[in-house]
Amino acid sequence: MSTNIEIFEWKEYSRTAGEKKVVRYILANSKCLNRLSP
Repeated sequence: MSTNIEIFEWKEYSRTAGEKKVVRYILANSKCLNRLSP
């Protein structure tokens, strides 16, 4: 995964435990993220 993501949009996000884990990983590892839209 690129660490330079600026905008991340996740369609059909259900807020399951597994999906939340992925979101936490993205937030922790994306240095340039400006917006996350579930």
